[in-house]
Amino acid sequence: MRLKEVREILYADKRFLVSINRAEEDGILHTQYGVSVPVKRGEIVVHHQSGNDVVLTEDQFNKYYIPVRKQIYERMAKGYQEMGEINLEEANASVHTYNDGLEELEKDSKTLRFINKIY
Repeated sequence: MRLKEVREILYADKRFLVSINRAEEDGILHTQYGVSVPVKRGEIVVHHQSGNDVVLTEDQFNKYYIPVRKQIYERMAKGYQEMGEINLEEANASVHTYNDGLEELEKDSKTLRFINKIY
């Protein structure tokens, strides 16, 4: 079976992004779960990022999916990566501050133990 890849646009349902292919001829789709699904020419094969493939008619597809431009998705991914880096820097700074606080507490504890021994 031949599939024609639809580029430049990803699609999203309410939970995740998917890519699609349109069947150019009738055939059988073999899924990652070992299931063989008949596909008719013109039907849409939806490929989830998890690796799962689903065959839908045009009406089914239009009912549940909306287009998302690939460039926007790539910009979003870059933004999430940058936010992750910022969060990591802040977490590292917090650990450093926390460790400094522990050192001060230990110093104070030693001083308190010394004073308690005197009195």
